[in-house]
Amino acid sequence: MVLDTLSRYSDKIEAKKITVITHFDDDIYVESDNYLLSIIIENLISNAIKYNKHNGHITIKLSSASGHILLSIEDSGIGISDENMEKIFLPFYRLHSTEYPSIKGNGIGLSIVKRLCDILNIKIVVKSKLNNSTTFLLHFN
Repeated sequence: MVLDTLSRYSDKIEAKKITVITHFDDDIYVESDNYLLSIIIENLISNAIKYNKHNGHITIKLSSASGHILLSIEDSGIGISDENMEKIFLPFYRLHSTEYPSIKGNGIGLSIVKRLCDILNIKIVVKSKLNNSTTFLLHFN
């Protein structure tokens, strides 16, 4: 599913000269709703591309530890400030809309991601450093 999404976005990845690094542990299987999970992954990868810098990178890791599966999507983009971190999952909230008017969107992607994670019982965690990187972590039970 991750590789399919990356393939669909290959033109945008190439246009921004983003390096994509993937690391998937062997024999990991996530039992979930394929359609809803694909929406989550597509939104997160799309944002990792959209908010990334030219010549940046995206690192995607799928691993298993202590009976939990973890999917990590990290970009080297513009980051999220601490004061905006609580707002990113609100519908129609557009982070950096005035500083980066060339970045298009309507602010519903992450609110959909959060809602679908809640429905699928996936814990989502965000870590970010302003002007440096953002990492979305999906914890599957």
